[in-house]
Amino acid sequence: LTSQVMINKNLTISGNGEGQTMISGDDATRILSVTDTDNLTINNLTLTNGYAADNGGAVLCTNSMVTFNDVTITA
Repeated sequence: LTSQVMINKNLTISGNGEGQTMISGDDATRILSVTDTDNLTINNLTLTNGYAADNGGAVLCTNSMVTFNDVTITA
């Protein structure tokens, strides 16, 4: 990614497996910024190499409910 993905609605994101689907911030950007979302579900993937100068290198959640199922978060 070259910039974070902004999510502000209910959504399900599903990959093909933690070793098969990877979303990378390339050590340059936060991966997901989630705001005012009642139901974000992320399934079967890896979030890797997210970066933020403040909180939430992989995922920053503000006023949101996020469920992770079979998700790996790595540096």
